[in-house]
Amino acid sequence: MYFDVRPKETLGDLYDREEELRALRSSLSEPIVLLTGIRRIGKTSILKVLLSEVEVPYALVDVRLPLTLYRALYSTLSEILTQLNGKEGVRRVLENIGGCRFLG
Repeated sequence: MYFDVRPKETLGDLYDREEELRALRSSLSEPIVLLTGIRRIGKTSILKVLLSEVEVPYALVDVRLPLTLYRALYSTLSEILTQLNGKEGVRRVLENIGGCRFLG
């Protein structure tokens, strides 16, 4: 359904975004990738379609949460680990963490 306001999750529902999807797919080997654009242009849809096609562990986090609160930070990290657990990616992600620093 093309005019559904929710983000698309399958390639068949994504309309005329092949070039953006191809560019994002080619950047998967980069250490950091930013997907930017104005509101409601389809960034989440492109990302969700790509993630449904590739075999990598991932977690989607809404960073608009007030991360300055400890409870919000705990909830966010808990949500990430819960999402990764279903994809058997927790161990792989945690093995690569050498340390964390917040606010410098």
